[in-house]
Amino acid sequence: MRARLAGGLAVALTLAAGCEETPTQVLVHLDAEPASVARAARLRVQVLSPDETRLDRTLSLGGERPQVSFPTTVPVVPRDGDASRTFVVEASLLDAADEPMSTVRSRFRFAPGERRDEELVFEDACLDVLCPEDQTCASGGCVALPAADAGAG
Repeated sequence: MRARLAGGLAVALTLAAGCEETPTQVLVHLDAEPASVARAARLRVQVLSPDETRLDRTLSLGGERPQVSFPTTVPVVPRDGDASRTFVVEASLLDAADEPMSTVRSRFRFAPGERRDEELVFEDACLDVLCPEDQTCASGGCVALPAADAGAG
């Protein structure tokens, strides 16, 4: 069962009123390999549009009352119903001192009238590999973010 991120992570982006049978949305599924889970204290998720940060939330992964666990899902819907928008989801695992130890990110585009499922995984090979904002870590190295593609997914 996929856990949902608590509170306002069911995203600060709002779906405009409409009569679509299938809501336009991207479900970003986050998962982590075992060593990544073991070292992480918190998960920070950001949804970034070209002109602003739409969501910035940090949740605990452990302790007596964890706020989130893996796998988890971040649902993103187009702001003001504008399905032409692109966005970046950036997720970071933070250590006990709130320092990033692993970050994954990808660029997405909505497909009007479609629900798309996308997956981002914190790979153990990417622990302590911190990439520039226009890149993400894959197989232990930094790679360019893919172009936003409404047809993928």
